[in-house]
Amino acid sequence: MKRGGLIGTFVMVPSPDLVSIAGIAGFDFVIVDLEHGALSFSDVCPLVNAALASGVRPIIRVPELNSAMIGKALDSGADAIIVPGVEKREHAAAAVAAAKFAPLGARGACPRVRGSAYGVRPRGEFYSRDNDERAIITLVESRKGIENVRQIVGVEGLDALFLGYSDLSHSLGHVNDPGHPVVRACLDGAIREAKAANVLLGVSCLSEAEAQDRLRSGVSFVTFSGIETLALNGCRDAVRRLRGG
Repeated sequence: MKRGGLIGTFVMVPSPDLVSIAGIAGFDFVIVDLEHGALSFSDVCPLVNAALASGVRPIIRVPELNSAMIGKALDSGADAIIVPGVEKREHAAAAVAAAKFAPLGARGACPRVRGSAYGVRPRGEFYSRDNDERAIITLVESRKGIENVRQIVGVEGLDALFLGYSDLSHSLGHVNDPGHPVVRACLDGAIREAKAANVLLGVSCLSEAEAQDRLRSGVSFVTFSGIETLALNGCRDAVRRLRGG
């Protein structure tokens, strides 16, 4: 993320093969989405293993700000965690505490998890390197979160801010209109606050053109669509072409 220019997509179905396809296609990361869709935590490890085997980095969006869930998700070997519903400084601080081992936080320490290669990695290395290398990302997509974004990005230990249109448009009263100028203005304001605080930044983009523009503007990572939706669209386009449409 520090190098920037990363492109990712969401995964909402329990298919390691689709995750592998995302890696083969050249995505930099996939977001295993436990907030929406049908995935359960039992699906996480197969999807993370498929990602690591195919060269695409696994990120997990946990369903809520829950310390135990954040710790378990990191124990699985994911590179980063996205915490939704962050609306104030206290939420962001709690997320950081759950994701970092002492002395930076209060993440539960077990040396035999998937993230430590089931105990092969030396304990000291596992704890210190995970603090440095596993990212905690807060998702801000509500009116209240946008209003408090300056305090959120000021939390020590926060690695990145992630911004999305869908819930933000609903929260602002522009339901089913994520491209509304008011929604875009709020998003752009949050981007300026994150950049001013030197916090890494990601944006969930509405189009390929927007993703390209956001990357050119200096955001660290973007997401576009979901792997299952991309697969569906590819199949539909192929059928349409084959039928001469």
